[in-house]
Amino acid sequence: MIPPYPTAKEQLSLREKVGQFLMPAVFLDDTEEHIQAMEALIQDLGIGSLCFFQSRALAAANVQAQKQMGASPNEQPDYFGRLTELITRYQKASKYPLLISIDAEWGLSMRLPDQLKWPYPITLGALGNRIDLIEQVGYAIGLECKKAGVHWNLAPVVDINTQALNPVIGYRSFGDRPEAVSQRALAWTKGLSKAGVLNSLKHFPGHGDTRTDSHLDLPVIDKTKDQLEAEEWIPFRHLIGQADSLMLGHLAVPALTMGVNEPATLSPALIQIIRDWGYQGILISDALNMKSVSRRFEKAGALELAAFQAGCDVLCFSEQPEAGIEAIIAQAKEEEIEQRFQRWWALKEKGLRSVEEISSSTTSPVLLNEIAENTLTLLIGSPQSLQAFKKKQPSVRVFGRSLGILEGGSSSTHCLIELYLPSPKPGKNFGLREEEWKELLELLQTQKCWLYLFGNPYALSRLPWKACEGVVLTYEQGVAFQEAALKHYLGQLSAQGQSPVNLKEDE
Repeated sequence: MIPPYPTAKEQLSLREKVGQFLMPAVFLDDTEEHIQAMEALIQDLGIGSLCFFQSRALAAANVQAQKQMGASPNEQPDYFGRLTELITRYQKASKYPLLISIDAEWGLSMRLPDQLKWPYPITLGALGNRIDLIEQVGYAIGLECKKAGVHWNLAPVVDINTQALNPVIGYRSFGDRPEAVSQRALAWTKGLSKAGVLNSLKHFPGHGDTRTDSHLDLPVIDKTKDQLEAEEWIPFRHLIGQADSLMLGHLAVPALTMGVNEPATLSPALIQIIRDWGYQGILISDALNMKSVSRRFEKAGALELAAFQAGCDVLCFSEQPEAGIEAIIAQAKEEEIEQRFQRWWALKEKGLRSVEEISSSTTSPVLLNEIAENTLTLLIGSPQSLQAFKKKQPSVRVFGRSLGILEGGSSSTHCLIELYLPSPKPGKNFGLREEEWKELLELLQTQKCWLYLFGNPYALSRLPWKACEGVVLTYEQGVAFQEAALKHYLGQLSAQGQSPVNLKEDE
């Protein structure tokens, strides 16, 4: 049990209160040595929260995780079991209950490969009037988190993705239209909250209009305050009443910081804008290990202090927690620490409060099928033109995998294309080899084509897709989305979805 704030105020020392602001990262593939070191850190520093990730070795996450977890290369690790095991151990090590967090934008599968993958936000953005399905997804994800012992889902992304080649947002956004993003993010958040799980709106001041990955460098948003108010900030303001927390991104807006390229996480001026909106809740930094901020400081603890002084209440992925605590104690006023602590403790009390779980009224397969059938988007073409196209006995070409789902004929002038993107990220050509892109381009230039795209619709920016006879977007590669595409091709399903983003050719 967590004591009420008046009791905690008296029980925790100043050092323990500051320790509550630190959120170190923990990993499912950690060795026993790493785990024991974290248990000691929790006990010694009074850490307040943890953020779970799959692997330290992201370049070879699955193999590394298998080795550390004692699984053979051909055996699927029990990621969910590992998560619950570690949560139990870390909670036992803590004097006061930890608030456990994770990025679960499309469910726990974002970090746990063995869990059900719910649709990406961009897929949900295509749902037209079926906003009720989005709330059901948020609720289902919330129940997953609760079952695992996760209290705080660092989601949703409410960035307006207006840059097709955005390396870090893209498919994680609900779209590029502020009102539509607001509506969909609100429905998703309501579902999550209904399950009793905390949320976090991210990434203020808006990460959607950049080609720079803040994990690697500092994106600079060259917009005025009026421009941001008219686009990027609309979802934040629309959802602020539902926000349990709000995440600051490592993004610079020089027009609002006297021409200085200062990350929002370290900018009192940018953070004050949120407080001026009347928001009094928790502000959390984006991960402090990201190069856009971590390389700015050489002295241990200096980054944590700078983020705290700027206005961040929770310091996510702090790599120098002990030094950070000492720096904050040395520099911050006790009254400021107490004010932040009271705000933080209120969030902990809410997140740790027991909420009765209500069984979802819709089973996962049924919900996924509904989403797949209602997001299918006919970008070009019509049911009539598809029927005429099929009479030409088109040949079938499959890209991105060995086998497709559609059957065709032997035409040398008409081609039905199934394009499966191995990756939703634009980096490295969405996972396709360059020769595959060239072959695909040649097909579109020499034959009459219908294209079924299974993946990120922004991939169309690499192709002259408007020359196609027809283009259908499924957004995902899961079985439900393949079945929806097959039904559409057979004339058994009409396309009800609406593209959540404006698509251009050859950007």
